[in-house]
Amino acid sequence: MNKKYENNEISKQTIYSELCIEMRRHRDYQLEISKWYTTVLLGIIGAILTIKFTYSESALAKAISNIFWVKLTIIGVVTVICFTGIYSILYSHWRYTGIKEYVYKHLEPKWRKLSKGEEDLNKIMKIIKPHLCILFTLFLLMAAILIIIIIK
Repeated sequence: MNKKYENNEISKQTIYSELCIEMRRHRDYQLEISKWYTTVLLGIIGAILTIKFTYSESALAKAISNIFWVKLTIIGVVTVICFTGIYSILYSHWRYTGIKEYVYKHLEPKWRKLSKGEEDLNKIMKIIKPHLCILFTLFLLMAAILIIIIIK
């Protein structure tokens, strides 16, 4: 039998590739979450605008404009949707960051140096973090819905 596999040890390269796949999965999950939650919030904005301004004489439009409990319910649902999306994105980002730090600390080759372009990109990414831009977008959509609900 091959001595390499006698101790049932997993090679460092296998661990490295599996962790890179896991990091990619978390990054893709962040983007999928942001896409779905943004779509849902944009759909809510579209529905409210359509009801309030196109069908302004309907009972639903009057309820959205005048009844406090209807406004409060919509605000509550939108807030829960927004914060669920934000938590999911942050959780996935934390998992991605934890795995990335482990890989860089324990599995990356010591000789690997960043090129000038990669160093510049890292500087930009430390200033403008993509997941924060996504979170900012979700907050803006939530604020837009709240403003539309509050305006008569």
